[in-house]
Amino acid sequence: MRWLLALSLVLVASTARADGDRFAVFGLGTSMAANDPGWALRVEHRLDATRTSAHARGEPLVGGRMGVETWDAGGHWGFAMPMGMYFGGQVNSMRTTIGGGIGLWTFERGGGDVHFGISPFASASLEGTVGKMILSLDGRLARQVIAETGDFNVYSVMLMVGKRFAK
Repeated sequence: MRWLLALSLVLVASTARADGDRFAVFGLGTSMAANDPGWALRVEHRLDATRTSAHARGEPLVGGRMGVETWDAGGHWGFAMPMGMYFGGQVNSMRTTIGGGIGLWTFERGGGDVHFGISPFASASLEGTVGKMILSLDGRLARQVIAETGDFNVYSVMLMVGKRFAK
């Protein structure tokens, strides 16, 4: 688990990787917890560890992500700092990824009490780039492992928009 955290931090925070694409994205969408709908909000920074080209006929992708997110659904409200990795492929300006990670410093408020824990997650995305803009449809399942309360899942689907910082 520590190696995933360390690798994610290196991928996202590295300034030595001058040829990988970086993305700053903002997303808003729906979430579901305890079978009740709600909303989700996420700001994320992504860094590709592999070099890709907008004119590629098919290239693999590997990268890291780090951000902050909040959600409100099913009588629960939460906040986390998700960090993780993704793998996928790119053809021309379309990308698709699957990945996972862990939400650090997770806290959840439900029933008038605030509880702390972690939130491992799995995600998948379909992305398109147009010039310096990226549009992403992101789906995520996060398991809220919270102290002093029962664990539960939070499902979210959101549309993310952002800027591509590429050479």
